[in-house]
Amino acid sequence: MNILFEQFFLILVILSVAFKTIPVLKVLYKWSLFLMLFSAIGWVGLRGIYLRHAPFANMYESLSFFGILYILKCLLFQKESPWWLYFPGVVMITLSLLLPWSYKIPGHIPAALQSIWIFIHVPAYFIGYVSLTLSAFYSVILQFKVNHERENKLRLLVHRELQISWVFCSTGLVIGGIWADISWGRFWSWDPKETLALITWLIMAAALHFKGKNRVKEILIIIGFFAMLYTYFGVTFFHSGLHSYT
Repeated sequence: MNILFEQFFLILVILSVAFKTIPVLKVLYKWSLFLMLFSAIGWVGLRGIYLRHAPFANMYESLSFFGILYILKCLLFQKESPWWLYFPGVVMITLSLLLPWSYKIPGHIPAALQSIWIFIHVPAYFIGYVSLTLSAFYSVILQFKVNHERENKLRLLVHRELQISWVFCSTGLVIGGIWADISWGRFWSWDPKETLALITWLIMAAALHFKGKNRVKEILIIIGFFAMLYTYFGVTFFHSGLHSYT
């Protein structure tokens, strides 16, 4: 029954996007942020109380958490955003809803995850990856013809979100090393997820060195986004390692 309530809150998250973006529902757009906050607090609180640990320990929880963070950021900080900007968050929430029931039932929590560091390391990466996703989407739009004024605005957004992403991913990388040393006795082990996260970070660092109007920068950001997706999904399904349970 608890999981059914969780699904209800996730559906409300998608509904909050509908209030914001669907013309016939825009009469309710003032309620979109309130509904989103209510849904986010409801899902995180319910899942956290039910599990008695941070709600991002498996694929179902991380997909839901990522989608909630992404949509919440768009509603809070991208107030004039078009409908397509919400697409990644809606996809994440939808995927979490469609996962088999077995993925949603809590299982054994590895001892390594039962640490205070999970509340810093994982959210830092999630916030960083949310900003990287936004930066990549803006970069894709810049590959098409847009007017000069909009182009300049998009480039500023691309650079701002890339900076935010790099700062938070750097935090996640450093905290992850500290946590790894405490849990496994070494800062770095070249685990597949560690290595791919580092590659994503290096691509973002390279992109930051390009200023202003630069196609190479936008291409690097898009490549970084796909590297992040593989870090997130590829390691889970195609590799084994210390992070296989996430």
